[in-house]
Amino acid sequence: MPAARRLPLPCRRLNISSSLWNGNASGIVLAADEQIADNSVITWTSGGYGGTLRLNGHTETIGGLNCTAAGLDPEIENRGYTDTANYPNATLIIHTTGSNTYSYNGGIRDMDAGTGSGYISLVKTGTGTQILSGGMSNTGTTMVTEGTLQMDCVSSATATTVASGATLKGKGGVLGTLAISTGGTLEPGDGVGTFSSGHTTLAGTYACEFDGSICDRIATTGSLDITGATLAITTLSPLLEASYVLATYTDTLTGTFATVTGLPASYSLQYDAANKQIVLIRGGYDSWAAAMGLTVGVNDGKMQDPYGDGVSNLMEYALGGNPLSAADNGVSTGNVQMVDGSPALVQTIAARAGAVFASGTDGSMEATIDGIIYRIEGSLGLDSWTDTISEITPITDGLPTLPAGYEYHTFRTGGPIASTASDFIRLNVSDAP
Repeated sequence: MPAARRLPLPCRRLNISSSLWNGNASGIVLAADEQIADNSVITWTSGGYGGTLRLNGHTETIGGLNCTAAGLDPEIENRGYTDTANYPNATLIIHTTGSNTYSYNGGIRDMDAGTGSGYISLVKTGTGTQILSGGMSNTGTTMVTEGTLQMDCVSSATATTVASGATLKGKGGVLGTLAISTGGTLEPGDGVGTFSSGHTTLAGTYACEFDGSICDRIATTGSLDITGATLAITTLSPLLEASYVLATYTDTLTGTFATVTGLPASYSLQYDAANKQIVLIRGGYDSWAAAMGLTVGVNDGKMQDPYGDGVSNLMEYALGGNPLSAADNGVSTGNVQMVDGSPALVQTIAARAGAVFASGTDGSMEATIDGIIYRIEGSLGLDSWTDTISEITPITDGLPTLPAGYEYHTFRTGGPIASTASDFIRLNVSDAP
């Protein structure tokens, strides 16, 4: 094993190999700032001991880190084995150019069992991509100023920042704070995956992928601030689930997404403060309840009646009502109207837009939409509800304008009022299975 090198190294590709462990006389040890050519790609090629780049308190710019084989034990550190010296803090600048991608599965640490001071900070520059997938126990900061840094491991950096035009992605995370600047991008996974973080401020773009039954997720330990952020959704395959959790946090959520692109048809966002998560929900009861101001787990149950007016949340949802107001229970009104020149018993209801009613074998009319079953039934004497019901052109005279997403439907019983001794019509609303 050669002694540790302390010379300027103006090469474009630098290989490190070791088959025997030789303590602090292993690998490359810097004696000053910027000893290696900025475009040099450091590659670990063979061996299993002490393949080390030691910064010793200096700043170094390299063109990339390259090691993907198992068993090579590559390490980047500020101080060596049991070193007690107090070195200055070191900075490693990874400047990947063009569309180049380099992958490093080794460790980055402040020291190897020493007691002295001095940590390592990372800076990612250049338009290319650097993938880090080994242990990262260094406690300096991480800055992504250009290109892409892919973190497939968990970094101990005290703070991580992503500048405008740069991207942080991966299936790992950061233990410290995370700040994505306006114009910067956070992209969990390599494909669909989860990125974990400490307190997070996201002013840039959350690039979130959905694929069948799964989606990307930000898992924040602490507070999450998305004020002014953009949620950019990419759907890789048709969505199969009724809901998807795309972000969680353990403290508080500040703000909402200012811009949402790629939102799948019939889905909406729910900011679920009770469960500390942001959820994509298929259009229906849950999104309506959130929009109406109901609180998850408190008063949003379908059979609950938060205002105490005798009308359940499900019925309010079905008829376009307001569950927090006794003055607005939706629209369901029955009376006698002239139909085709004769008086008839009719019922007009508000229903979810797009509802299509069809005749049942028992004379009723029924429609299923957005998780609701509407059923209109008729009777001549209340002993059975098998009188024939038919749908007619909506009669809306004197009725209010409906909220968005609702439309009027009018139904009538089988015969003219004059030809029957009694006539009854009713609406049943139930939860679709």
